[in-house]
Amino acid sequence: METPKEDKKERQRKAALANLHPSSSTSTLVDLSVAYQIHNSNKYGEAIEAPVEEILYNRNLGSVAVSGLFRDGFNATRQGGRRYSGTMSEYGLLEQANEIIMGSIMQLQVSDIVGLIGSKSPLKKKYQGKYLGDLDKKEVGEIAGGYVNFLIQDRLQKVIATTKGMTQGGLEKFLCAEEKKEE
Repeated sequence: METPKEDKKERQRKAALANLHPSSSTSTLVDLSVAYQIHNSNKYGEAIEAPVEEILYNRNLGSVAVSGLFRDGFNATRQGGRRYSGTMSEYGLLEQANEIIMGSIMQLQVSDIVGLIGSKSPLKKKYQGKYLGDLDKKEVGEIAGGYVNFLIQDRLQKVIATTKGMTQGGLEKFLCAEEKKEE
C-alpha cells in the first residue's frame, strides 16, 4: 500500500511527465525553456538564436501555456498586491518556463528520462524504480544535464529543419515556374 508521501511523489511525477512529453500541448514550455538555455549559454550565436526566437519563442506566444505564464507572471509582480500594477519581461517569461521544466525534470524517475529520449534499452539495475531525487548530487547533475542537452539538441534539430524548409520553399517560389493546373 502506498503511503501519502509516495502518492504525492507519483502525482508530481505524472504532472512532470505531462510537462515534458514531446507531443503534449505543454511542449511549449519545453520550447521556451530551450530558448532560455540557448540564450544564456552564449554558445550558438545569431545564426541559431534568430530562428530559435522565431520558431520556439514567437510561434508559442499565443498558446494556452504561455497565457498561463503571463497571468502568473503579472500576478507575481504586482506592487503591494494591487491589480494591474505588475510588470513582466520577455526574459521573465522564458525564465519561468525554464523553472517549470527544470522542476519537472527533478520529479522524474530515471526510467522516465530513458523513455523520453526514445531509448528502448534496459535500465541499469541501480536506477530501477529510482527518482532523480533519490540519487546523489553528481548523478543528478549528469542525468539532468544530459537530458537538458538532449532537449536543446532535439529542438535545435527541429529549428534547423524548419528553417531549411522555409529557405527551400522561398527559393523554389523565386526560381521555379508555377505548374499550370489542367482542368
